[in-house]
Amino acid sequence: MSIKEFCNTNVITAWEGETILEAARRMESQNVGAVIVVDDRMQPLGILTDRDIVVKVVSREKDSYSTLLKDVMSHDVTTLKENAGLMEATRLMAKNGVRRLPVVNAHGEIVGMLSMDDLLLVLEREFSNLSSAISHNIR
Repeated sequence: MSIKEFCNTNVITAWEGETILEAARRMESQNVGAVIVVDDRMQPLGILTDRDIVVKVVSREKDSYSTLLKDVMSHDVTTLKENAGLMEATRLMAKNGVRRLPVVNAHGEIVGMLSMDDLLLVLEREFSNLSSAISHNIR
């Protein structure tokens, strides 16, 4: 099963020259906890999370009207190829200490977002299938 089959393809993106306020409003209206900051070829440059806004803007009393994403976003964004498997995704999340992975195609363009919540839902379904198989063999 490849990541492409269950990642969220409704990815919310932003440009590095946008303000924190613009990104925060987009996150609120789309009910997401992160935006992927992309270049003009839709390749990820970074990621901005709701936690970044709290820690790097609000707690430091920065102005959300003038602070730009490029000054706050995490620049070292770890991406996952769309044909990667479940185990590669979990290893990358653990290795890099992240809860979200932008999913890219062969050209490095953003095609989805995989969150830890997405993975847990898939794993729950798979463990339920295994449990059913075991219980059928016991009877």
